[in-house]
Amino acid sequence: MLKLKAPKDLIWRSQLFEGSYYMSQPALATIYAIEMFFDDIHKSVEPESALGKQGPQAIYEYYQGLSQRYGFEVSAVNSLLSLAKSKADPKQALAVHEFCVAKYPNNAHAHHGLATALAAVGQSSAAITELTLAMSLTTHPFYLNRWGQLLGEYKGTL
Repeated sequence: MLKLKAPKDLIWRSQLFEGSYYMSQPALATIYAIEMFFDDIHKSVEPESALGKQGPQAIYEYYQGLSQRYGFEVSAVNSLLSLAKSKADPKQALAVHEFCVAKYPNNAHAHHGLATALAAVGQSSAAITELTLAMSLTTHPFYLNRWGQLLGEYKGTL
């Protein structure tokens, strides 16, 4: 019946939750459906995908569209960082990181990415500035420790 009457864009999945009683299956199904509905928010755009090959502006616009659809900001930072990482040419990677920081100036990870790109092209002083800014934008102890060690490495190259 679903094949005959369902809209073409309907995504249909069925799952039996082994070990669960019938009364809990609707609740589990609802949770899984919500996760599936918002799946596009949590998946990064792959650099080699059709969208990824279009570059940082196209990726950013895709996430702007998601933001409008859902009514809250959906960040493109992870996808942009992944795109930059895929670039063999350090100058191309640097350009993607600069774009990312321009669009997300308050994102610590964007500044960290730019710092690593600047260090890769030999701009240690600018890398130190960016990494210091990244550290000022987070309170997360893991990143403060990791980036603090990296900051020491960058300062050692001056």
